[in-house]
Amino acid sequence: MSVPNPQAPVPILIIEDDRDAIVLIRRLLTKAGIDGPISSVRDGEAAITLLQSLAAGTAGVGVDRPRLMFLDLHMPRVNGFGVLKWIQESNAFPDCAVVVMSTSDLASDIEKAYRLGACAYLTKYPEVQHLARIYEEAAQHAEGFLARVHALPFVQRRPMDSWITPEMAPGDASGNPR
Repeated sequence: MSVPNPQAPVPILIIEDDRDAIVLIRRLLTKAGIDGPISSVRDGEAAITLLQSLAAGTAGVGVDRPRLMFLDLHMPRVNGFGVLKWIQESNAFPDCAVVVMSTSDLASDIEKAYRLGACAYLTKYPEVQHLARIYEEAAQHAEGFLARVHALPFVQRRPMDSWITPEMAPGDASGNPR
């Protein structure tokens, strides 16, 4: 896996069924100074269809392969868990960071999202500087993204990881690398 050019914009895909939420997320990204290409789809089924065409190279002109996705969980047709499962099983986007952005703060949702491959879990709506930090990590580092983003203090952790402090991550409780 190659390290991306930090000057190159990171293509973003927003997977969200609420139009107002898409507009708000785009505004937050703009306020964070993120000007890369941003695409959106309004349900999980449309997301999987788009991702399949991107993986096959048939998506057409003007559609960028995302390196960062913001994914809602509760959507019609196919929910966010279904999208995460497809991404995990297809293995077609190993260089893409999937950040769940949901109104749910249920421990079971957080745990399931991480189990299905999410690299971060944020409750709606994160602060501008939090989005900027996640984007910065995605832009500068392809490898180790999960450990660095998971260590950010505003990212929801798995219930079993709640003992990890930002100072300890990405190591274990003794500070040793995982």
